[in-house]
Amino acid sequence: EEEHYGNNLLPKLEEYYKEHVVKKRAQHFAKGLVEPFAITNANFWAFFPAIISWCPHPIERVGGIKWNWKWRGEGGKWMCGLNVLEQATTLQHSCVVYSYGIGDDTSFESALLARTDCSVYMFDLNTDSHSSSLQILGNYPSRVTFTKVGLGPENFKADEFTYRTLRTEMKRNQHKFIDVLKIDIEGAEFGTFQNILEDFSHDGLPFGQLQMELHATSLHYLQDLNLWNKFRGWFEALEKAGLRAFMSEPNPMSRTSPGDNVKCYEYSFINVRSQHFILRNYTLPRTL
Repeated sequence: EEEHYGNNLLPKLEEYYKEHVVKKRAQHFAKGLVEPFAITNANFWAFFPAIISWCPHPIERVGGIKWNWKWRGEGGKWMCGLNVLEQATTLQHSCVVYSYGIGDDTSFESALLARTDCSVYMFDLNTDSHSSSLQILGNYPSRVTFTKVGLGPENFKADEFTYRTLRTEMKRNQHKFIDVLKIDIEGAEFGTFQNILEDFSHDGLPFGQLQMELHATSLHYLQDLNLWNKFRGWFEALEKAGLRAFMSEPNPMSRTSPGDNVKCYEYSFINVRSQHFILRNYTLPRTL
């Protein structure tokens, strides 16, 4: 445990966050300081900063960075307290990871399997069990599961694809809580996560931390203030549900040359509204 942070760090940080991030963000919009046609992606993301202190444990990148002609830089995710999850079995905690969207790179999932005793559940619409990226199925047969299904705002089928909500998948697997939830679903995260917020509005979000890639691939977010406000509302709904970003960075594949806009950002959030395994010894703040 990183006791030098102090068990009361999170409530103190919440007050700072309200005053210097949330309040100032609202002031900029209220005073018309946001010029929709002058916004660049750089200051678009700057309105939604990550504060590393939200994680009271060591932070590290888990998984590699893949770089080839197709992906131009995919791979690792920033995690809070992997050293704590490494102790889960010793402390009689059954660690569970859900990973949506794996493509042909399972370095993140492989690293978690190698370093922890977590059970890892992987989901992807466009990958099948014969893919070379799923060779880890054979390496950890008792702790890794793959399902060819997508994360959706509701349960439905479209052509040959099947989509299920997070609540449905957790019920199928008999899980009440997930330690780590990774989502990389190519822009579908906006509508899908709105469903997650609604589905768990009374129970609280059922995961400890979230690694999610956000896609602003349509530049109308930067050209239309109404749509820009919609993104702001969506992000602030995550904050009101108790999610706090402790790390963010541009995704390398979203830029093909130095002058390009950053269309995708990687965010890592921790849930400060739940006394989950990572925060079990810390005082929780009164959230927004």
